[in-house]
Amino acid sequence: MKKTLVTFAKSFAAIAMSILLTTSSLFIPCASADSSTGVGLSAHVLNAYYDGWSYVYGGSSAGAVDCSGLICTYNGVGGIRTSMLYSSPESGYICNGIPNIHGLGLYQPGHVGVYVGGGMAVDARSEYYGICYQSVYTKSWTSWFKVAGVNYPNTGWVKFQGDSYYYENGEYLASTSREIDGGYYTFDAYGRSDYAPDESAYLATDYSSVSVSTNNNSSSSTNDNSFSSSDDSYDYNNYNDDSYTDDSTSSATSSKPTKSKYTTLYSGYMGADVKKLQTRLKTLGFFDTDVTDFYGSLTQTAVCEFQEAASLDITGVADEETLKAVYADDAPVIQFKEITLGDYTEDSLKAQQRLQELGYFYDDPTGYFGEVTAIAVSQFQSANGLYSTGVIDSLTYDLLFDENAISNPNEGNVSYGMKGDSVRAIQQRLIDLRYLVGTPTEEFDDDTLSALHSYQDTLGIEHTDYLTKDDINYLYSSSAPKSPDYNMLQMGYIGDDVKDIQIKLMALDMYDGLLNGLYDETTRLAVLSAQKKFGLEQTGIVDEYFIKTLETEQAQMNISTSGESVVISETINAKVFEQAGYLNSESVILKDKNTQKAVKLAIIGLIISMMIVVVIMLNTTSKKSIRKKYAYPVYTQRYNKKREKVIRR
Repeated sequence: MKKTLVTFAKSFAAIAMSILLTTSSLFIPCASADSSTGVGLSAHVLNAYYDGWSYVYGGSSAGAVDCSGLICTYNGVGGIRTSMLYSSPESGYICNGIPNIHGLGLYQPGHVGVYVGGGMAVDARSEYYGICYQSVYTKSWTSWFKVAGVNYPNTGWVKFQGDSYYYENGEYLASTSREIDGGYYTFDAYGRSDYAPDESAYLATDYSSVSVSTNNNSSSSTNDNSFSSSDDSYDYNNYNDDSYTDDSTSSATSSKPTKSKYTTLYSGYMGADVKKLQTRLKTLGFFDTDVTDFYGSLTQTAVCEFQEAASLDITGVADEETLKAVYADDAPVIQFKEITLGDYTEDSLKAQQRLQELGYFYDDPTGYFGEVTAIAVSQFQSANGLYSTGVIDSLTYDLLFDENAISNPNEGNVSYGMKGDSVRAIQQRLIDLRYLVGTPTEEFDDDTLSALHSYQDTLGIEHTDYLTKDDINYLYSSSAPKSPDYNMLQMGYIGDDVKDIQIKLMALDMYDGLLNGLYDETTRLAVLSAQKKFGLEQTGIVDEYFIKTLETEQAQMNISTSGESVVISETINAKVFEQAGYLNSESVILKDKNTQKAVKLAIIGLIISMMIVVVIMLNTTSKKSIRKKYAYPVYTQRYNKKREKVIRR
């Protein structure tokens, strides 16, 4: 018992120590760093988002963090990780609005995040969602707070994500204009200036603490101008969050800034400048999707392709040099790339959609340029006076989207490549006329086209890959000619004549399949066997001579099928009549005299047998009755005599 308690105690201690080691980091105060700024914190969390950091509960190392660890990994800021809001020098309620300050902390019970300006926030949400970057209003934040250990601008210029912002009284300006140090600047709704000031202006920014809320708890006067990220491997340091060294011996000079026409754009950037860039790249042929205001992977790819064409450094970042080249009059242009078989592009999808609108394309647009699309293109080209190539060149593409493009003059026709009930009906009619074998597929495919050509040959008209309304009406009429091989029964044919052949072969014990009227492989093999037996050419096809040969064989065996009469011989397999529905039919008439005589004798024999059985049964019953009548009194007398003897004794 004592040994068991000791073992339990050791196990409990081990578990407790494990839990303590796992959770202790949550309660260790984060160290503060003098070089930490709100802009730097914003760049840090965006770095984590774009680098794909993972969410790990209790994590506080680069690449693996939880919500507070995401903040703490930026130079150790935040104070007590489990109490960042209460460690804050200043906070306020979200319901009263969020100050225009980069790098504010966001709080809701049990969770924290970072406000990066422009109405956007970043937070390490969960193992499922990981690091999230989305509107601040998509989550139920209750409070904002200045992160302990982070310095926020009071007055002056900062640079974030390549844009310039001007802080005044602790918040950056937005949706307004200002004359600053002799320069006139306009700030959009996100706070971005229309052009950047001189580089020296960023060094003059005042980071002394200023209150922006009535809930101010404390103040600090740290003055540091370094906007560094904790992860130098990310390119934010190059164009998002420029680092500056505060030289105490240098003095900020006030000079009129020179206007910079271009703002550097990069992956993740949002705004009108991105929309303008995408529009220009689309005009030049480098961007082939819908224009938005978001700089994503498609925009980055388009920029890379442009940079390559313009002999620039391929970075995927639209810097000033790239933008100058993009908007230049002599900017490189991508010549139209022909769309042909096998292509799968956005342009191909748009072409299919347009061809469908004009009545040339009947399939579902997918973007894949296959044979059906090529046929539709050929028809469009012919109708619009172009060479029918089936390939979309620049001339075809431009005319396709021209408002004067001619719609399909044959719309309503059924043509090669189409699908649907109308195709199915035509296929069924061609099957009935025996130009097409098999079952309808609802697709105007190669087999259907071949059958149509055979039908047109019978009519003596030119081959086409379509049927007009008049053609279809004639096809359905009784005047439509049957296939020249209509009576040459072969694989795939369906009809009563096929069933009749199956019955004849079965009667000769040469077919054991289904009597379904379908000329399938079993039927073909039976025909081949019969042709071999009769010394005919083995083709597997039933012609008129083969049918006459079968009838001759049947006549020799006393078998015939005529009207509603069927003559049966003892050699006929009963399966013929079972499948044909003759077995219990009144149409089965016994005409063979020998058979009739045998049946009569059998019936007479049956009647005589039944009579004999009845006589025997009656005789047996009579004997039993006689025995009972005379045997009972004798037995009674004997019993009484024995009883008297017993009584006397």
